[in-house]
Order: sequence, then C-alpha cells, then structure tokens
Amino acid sequence: MKKAVFQGTALSTSQRRQLDFQRRTKSAFLNSALEQQVQDTLKAVQERKDKGIAPEKIWSRVSDESGTISVAEWVDR
Repeated sequence: MKKAVFQGTALSTSQRRQLDFQRRTKSAFLNSALEQQVQDTLKAVQERKDKGIAPEKIWSRVSDESGTISVAEWVDR
C-alpha cells in the first residue's frame, strides 16, 4: 500500500479533513473477513491458472447489431 508523505508541504483545511477521514475509515475497508475473502479468491484463481482451467465466462454477447437503437425498437423486443 502506498504511503503519502507530506514533508515540506502544507495541507489545506479540506485536505487535512480528507486525510483524517481516510485514516479513520481505513479499518472499515480492511476488515479481516473481507481481506480473507479476497485472499481466498486470489488463491482459487491462481489454482485455476496453474491447472490450465479456462476462466469462467461472465459476459455473453446478446446480439451482433451495431448502431443506436431507437426507443420503439427497444420496447418492441
């Protein structure tokens, strides 16, 4: 994680307030349950890569049309 160093610079009031808010809320975003889920997911992805398993297909193409669709055509579908 990057660490901000403000040596030799003066922070404005809003910047100090923002920095203080980030420091106070940091623990909420880095809770152990979320961190564990992220680590488990990254481990599972790496295992799939090592085994040569293709990634799960999340997105699928609905149509091959291009251009702007009119509201009348969209409602008619």
